[in-house]
Amino acid sequence: DEEENRGIMAYLGDRKRFSDKVYSIFPSVEKVGDRLMGVFTCQICGKFDSNEYDELLQELRGQASDEWGESFKQHEIHTPEGDIYVSMDYSPTDLSSLINEMGLSADGLTGEAYTGSQLRKDIDKSSIWALITADTSLPNVYSGTAETDSAVKLIYRKDYVSGSLSVTENGQLICELCGIRSCYDIGRDSAEAVISAALSEKQQ
Repeated sequence: DEEENRGIMAYLGDRKRFSDKVYSIFPSVEKVGDRLMGVFTCQICGKFDSNEYDELLQELRGQASDEWGESFKQHEIHTPEGDIYVSMDYSPTDLSSLINEMGLSADGLTGEAYTGSQLRKDIDKSSIWALITADTSLPNVYSGTAETDSAVKLIYRKDYVSGSLSVTENGQLICELCGIRSCYDIGRDSAEAVISAALSEKQQ
């Protein structure tokens, strides 16, 4: 039947902007390091524009937290080790967790950065990556009210992970990757060094 062939898309119908470009969405889990992570496998049949892509990410997050994944938080799963409750929400505990669990690296930086409305290209990816990851033990302090005005916005795109890493003048690193936002206090000195490194590159 349609649910067997299309998974969650069978219930979304044509109500979403991306409906004609996503044939199926199937939720599952995969082992990542020592953690079990929720995964959505999507069969794509068209090219997204930025709005459609953002809407798909928003839909998947909603499915994980409030819809398909909601029952796992409310109903226990019986195991030989005892009853467990499963949450499909993802929020990295610290910068190290974000890097390791998403497989982030300097190679994922595209070399492009926005400083205000200006796009700069061919920035020194290795140097900037070293600056923002100097202390990976920093906790995730995102509370939903993190500062949004960034001095530098670095574009990230590698494998299935895409988004941005933004640095504010007040010393915050705000990561928005695959629709997931997290925030780390890297300090004003590190932030100024990142901003300076991005601005020192020649604009193409």
